[in-house]
Amino acid sequence: MSTKTTIQKYVDGMFRAMLKAPSDDSDISVPVTIKYLFDFFDAQAEENDAGQAMAKTWKNNSLGQRFWVTVITHPNFIFDILQTLPVEAALKIIAETLLDSCSVEAIKYTKDTSTNRLLYTREVPKYREYVNNFYSSIQKMPTAAKNFLNEELECVNENFLNQFSHLSTLQLLYNYADRDRKALVDTLDREMHLDLIDQFEKVQLAFQQDQD
Repeated sequence: MSTKTTIQKYVDGMFRAMLKAPSDDSDISVPVTIKYLFDFFDAQAEENDAGQAMAKTWKNNSLGQRFWVTVITHPNFIFDILQTLPVEAALKIIAETLLDSCSVEAIKYTKDTSTNRLLYTREVPKYREYVNNFYSSIQKMPTAAKNFLNEELECVNENFLNQFSHLSTLQLLYNYADRDRKALVDTLDREMHLDLIDQFEKVQLAFQQDQD
């Protein structure tokens, strides 16, 4: 508890930084890729009658669980530091707090809840409000145009030039699409994405010619 008290202002600052709502400050924005992805989740949830709860789950899994939890629990991925076991244990508690704050429904803590998880029960409602405001603000942002998305992805790609094999990556993506080709084409046809079917068939032809 004494350790929590000592670092609490830093934990609060971290949550505010991660979940700063774009509308709160004109200098704050989110990557176009996140806006585009979240809009896709919202559209799919509406189209398939999945509800906003499911859309929030998808957002949590993509940004909160897959990205921020990884960053929090493995700071050595970003910084040149030695991560000791006590620090690792503390970071796991903070990561669990983020997951609790992102949950679709409020967490009901019981006597069987672990002591570590109970450390932040008072802060979780505040952090949940951060999460909800963050998602709501992104939803209210103007729709991300594809040309802006492509520009942002190009900037990201430049940072990793010559570090990955483009051909190997494309081959893996193609193998995945080719394995479920019929289901993919049927879905695109049903949703009237005929241009995407045409592009996919061109990619298939290119790969087949390359293999021949």
